[in-house]
Amino acid sequence: MKQIRLIAAAVAFAALNVVVASAQAPAGARPAGQPAAAGTSAPARVAIIDSRYFRGTDEKGTGGIGRYITAAKQLEAQFQPQVSELQRLQASYTALVDDIKKTSAVAAPAEIAKKQDRATEMELQIKRKSEDAQRAVESRQEEVMRPIEADVFNAITTFAQARGYSIVIDVARVPVLYAADSLDITKEFIAEYNRTRPATASTGAPAGTRP
Repeated sequence: MKQIRLIAAAVAFAALNVVVASAQAPAGARPAGQPAAAGTSAPARVAIIDSRYFRGTDEKGTGGIGRYITAAKQLEAQFQPQVSELQRLQASYTALVDDIKKTSAVAAPAEIAKKQDRATEMELQIKRKSEDAQRAVESRQEEVMRPIEADVFNAITTFAQARGYSIVIDVARVPVLYAADSLDITKEFIAEYNRTRPATASTGAPAGTRP
């Protein structure tokens, strides 16, 4: 039987494009306050971020996004009773199947048939309970994690705009052949997010969408 996945999927974001608001000065000095020549624009500043590290276990030492990790742990705890029940049922089913295999050559056919019927019933029960639990998990994940994911996206936008980045690429989603370490803002962003949006005991929607 498939194990039910309780930890929320990694927060994933597509490449983020931020409008460049400033103008680039033309080559050479110009008086302060003088507008840039028509048709010139600031050079695009590119940064990369790796959303896989939002979950907390990484060699970068970021510690992950506190709100995300707290919510995921609470979801896991909430559905632990269902998981435990399914594990118990699976263990009983496995033991029954093993018993049928071991006794099939010596037990009465009627007894074997009775055990096989019981195994079939247990298998259907496990399948039904697994599907019900999976639907409940996915529904609760959507309710709890979606607001956090949206808030993280808004925070990346604000973070990039404040630092003059034109493009932020999530390397967890977009293949990047090479990027200098200096372009990686993952650790800096996570630290800033945790500072401005500390984790709380509640898994509700974040209090705000901006730092």
